[in-house]
Amino acid sequence: MFRKLFIALVALAFLAVPVGTASAGPPEDFDVPDLIQLFLDADEGKSVWINITAPDFCLWALGGFMGPAPVVDDAVPAKLNFIGQGDKYFAPSVKVDGLYVEVWNLDNPDGPFLGPCEDILGQLIAGTPPWATGTTSINARSNNFEFPPPQPRAVSGGFSGTALLDATGSQDSYRYHFNSHSNDRCADFRCAVTNTSLRLL
Repeated sequence: MFRKLFIALVALAFLAVPVGTASAGPPEDFDVPDLIQLFLDADEGKSVWINITAPDFCLWALGGFMGPAPVVDDAVPAKLNFIGQGDKYFAPSVKVDGLYVEVWNLDNPDGPFLGPCEDILGQLIAGTPPWATGTTSINARSNNFEFPPPQPRAVSGGFSGTALLDATGSQDSYRYHFNSHSNDRCADFRCAVTNTSLRLL
């Protein structure tokens, strides 16, 4: 079942890779600088933070995002793939493995949802650790990558991944899958949707 995805921040720097020599072909290796992915899974009552910790991000935000991003890995190895459609269009997709991820319970799982830091503020103030931590993969894609320049139309994209999580303070482990898609013709990401699955191993 499709669910609304509230995207707090998408800082996927790979969408800014040079396009001059792009062509369909085997995946290319490159490093993604300062990759950060945050999103709210309202149906599971979780806040998901990838390649950054919530305390570090929120302190950085409190300081006006000054200085370098306090990411866990500042240059993440990735594979870039261009998918050709005819002679003119290439849709980039990027695969990243082994990223740090932490998942927090929402302070108020029924909302209102105010922002990534605000939604877990009570736990941050109390010094509570995240509900679970682990590693995840991400496959990201976008159609905003064309030559010649695109005609006016919606720019769409999304990301998916599978995380393996260890719950804090217990022996429980989980598999968490997420998949989202959105386009820029929906104000405030109102047609951004995701499906998620959280399963005890």
